[in-house]
Amino acid sequence: MKRVFVIAMILVIGVGFCGCVEDVLKLAKYAKYAKAAKAVKLIELAPELQEKYHFPTYEDEIKSTAELIYEKVDYDNPIVRNFAVKLASKYPGDRNIMQLQAMYSYVKPRWRYVSDPQGFEYFAYASETIKNNFAGDCDDYAILMAALGEATGFRMRILFGCSESECHAFPEAYLGPENNAKKLLQYLSYTFRDTIHYSKDGKGNYWLSLDWTSNHIGGKYLVNKVYIAFYPAEKRYEVLSAK
Repeated sequence: MKRVFVIAMILVIGVGFCGCVEDVLKLAKYAKYAKAAKAVKLIELAPELQEKYHFPTYEDEIKSTAELIYEKVDYDNPIVRNFAVKLASKYPGDRNIMQLQAMYSYVKPRWRYVSDPQGFEYFAYASETIKNNFAGDCDDYAILMAALGEATGFRMRILFGCSESECHAFPEAYLGPENNAKKLLQYLSYTFRDTIHYSKDGKGNYWLSLDWTSNHIGGKYLVNKVYIAFYPAEKRYEVLSAK
């Protein structure tokens, strides 16, 4: 930081305090490159995937992405809260697992995929996506589902991962430790007469897939390697698969 400041002072003196916008922009550009040169790369990813999906691999990129996600999962927004309550009330109770199904079964079939602007990763607020009648890309979907879950008392997280050909963002809901989670998984498997997909974190806790791959919660995963887990309500993240 000190080095960049010294270089900035030299450049400012060199242009004689002309106030030229072009010089200011050049200085800002240099500072950006200087910061990037010292950045710490935490994730190794195929260059074509990183470029196509704007996947965050450096520490500062991941932190910036995390801060955006925390902001966009606006589960305390009245639009989000009221919408979530309306859907969840179909199955009254204290965090009834079928409340997640009620929200999923409403959003998933109505979702319309719309890409971000080229060369730019746009994250929509959950409330914004509701206003847009459920349109956006995978991270917009993950943000919305995480917000709906958090708005009704569920603990949620958003995962960034990749397969050999694509990268993807998707939401999961916390099921708890093994004893509790297995009961819920058995119930869901019996209810839907289907395989229920889930993951386990480093502490052995179970998480339920809410990806858009099925007609019910617990659908299959589209990626085979997860790199980052974001916990919006807790305002923290974990790098799960590093270099």
